[in-house]
Amino acid sequence: MVYDLCTYIQEWIENGAQDPDAAGGSSNDAPVEMMQASKKHGTAVTKENFAEWKAAFDEEMEKEHTKKKASREKNGELKLTGRQLFDKAMGSVDWDLFKDEELDEDLPEFDDEEDEEEEEEE
Repeated sequence: MVYDLCTYIQEWIENGAQDPDAAGGSSNDAPVEMMQASKKHGTAVTKENFAEWKAAFDEEMEKEHTKKKASREKNGELKLTGRQLFDKAMGSVDWDLFKDEELDEDLPEFDDEEDEEEEEEE
């Protein structure tokens, strides 16, 4: 649009500078009319218009999201979130493998008195 307007103005200037009579009747109003015509395209945005558009847009995006999710579930491509992967991995862990009774017996128990004495020395 801007390019067309600039081109029209350049032609108008060239024709007007060479021959003022060849430019045509109301040559002064032509660029103004083009500017006003460019302003009339589209609809004005109001709070009501935007709210209607936003509701329709959100509904359309939700439909697309559910459609994509359904197609991924059909194809078995459902991706788990990091939290879901963690929960799934922790649910399948055999925690008894990590218990070592011999190791527990060999470790001395910590005395709270020794810790308190070390803190008082510092």
